[in-house]
Amino acid sequence: MTTLLTRPGWAARRRSAASMWSKIGLRPNLSIAPRSQQTPKRMRGEFDVVAFGWANEPNLDSSSLLTQLIHKTGAAAGVFNWGEWGDDRIDALNAQAAVENDPAKRTAMLTAAMNIAKD
Repeated sequence: MTTLLTRPGWAARRRSAASMWSKIGLRPNLSIAPRSQQTPKRMRGEFDVVAFGWANEPNLDSSSLLTQLIHKTGAAAGVFNWGEWGDDRIDALNAQAAVENDPAKRTAMLTAAMNIAKD
């Protein structure tokens, strides 16, 4: 059983995903509720998959994702890392990129961090 959390406005898309997943042998349990009910479930880790939108601001690169979603949980980072996983290499690359003024070097560091996360 795979639990997928979603909000009512996204339910049609998530039902479609659940239908496709069932064709490959997964048994999705679609949990549709407002954000006020879903956020506590996310924070307690009561899900397998969650639909989550993100805006990469103030920079239009992956630094925000790396800081808030992928970074190990800490005081000012990883606040949306409800899966509580992390990798010191990703965190170090993101920290270096945060103070890098050369756009090409910054992009290379962020790309390397995202590749680690992908793998």
